[in-house]
Amino acid sequence: MDPNAQRGRGNRNPGADAYWQRRFFTLIGGLAVIGLLAWVVSGVASGGKSSNSGSSGPAAAGYTRSAGTPSPAAPVTSAPASPSPSPSASPSPSASPSASATKSASAQASAKASPAQAATAPTACPAADLVLTLVASQGSYGPNVNPSFQLDIVSTSSATCLLDTGAGSLKLVVSHGSAAAYDSAACLSGTKRHVVSLRRGVPVVTSMGWDKHETVNGCSATVMAAAGRTYGAVAQAGGAQSPRVSFKLAAAPASSSTKKATAKSTSGA
Repeated sequence: MDPNAQRGRGNRNPGADAYWQRRFFTLIGGLAVIGLLAWVVSGVASGGKSSNSGSSGPAAAGYTRSAGTPSPAAPVTSAPASPSPSPSASPSPSASPSASATKSASAQASAKASPAQAATAPTACPAADLVLTLVASQGSYGPNVNPSFQLDIVSTSSATCLLDTGAGSLKLVVSHGSAAAYDSAACLSGTKRHVVSLRRGVPVVTSMGWDKHETVNGCSATVMAAAGRTYGAVAQAGGAQSPRVSFKLAAAPASSSTKKATAKSTSGA
């Protein structure tokens, strides 16, 4: 080995090494400071752009900034200031058919319910379910007393039913033997209905009377019923008839003068 070379290496100047070391650390520090300043500046710039992203401008509309470098971003779609009505908000053409369908369904339901309601509504009482009981107030009526009666009407139907008790439908019929003497509805015109509701076993009570005038064909005249006879009366309503009740029209008593004349004639004979 060359002794001069070894001498040169052993005699290397330590000051030169320290100088280059200082230069190296100074360069590294400067680069670090520049990098730090660049990072701070880019952070401030990014923060400013981000805070202004809601305002109108090119950056808000199409770009975002990251680390100071513009890069394309996805377009931002903002809602319109006055949103137009959506199809669901506006009346749909199918709304009317739906309403019509609903009304049609309601009408069909009503139509189906009507027969049931009609079945439960009171109807006319069947004649077979009516029990009529006529009672005379007296067994015999004098010349100045008109026959009067009480009528009880009872329904035996399990359901409530209706009966017309107007003058044209509820009749009192008086007869002498097999001959009809009086019909309360024979000479009436323009009568009104009087419908009553009958429940099973609950009687409806009414009164009837006879003024002793017989019913003449055509109702053109009135004839007093003959006294001293026995008559029968029945009540009729809704196709049903009460049992016959008998009563008598008593004749007027003979006067005292007539009795005396009859006695004298008898004694003289």
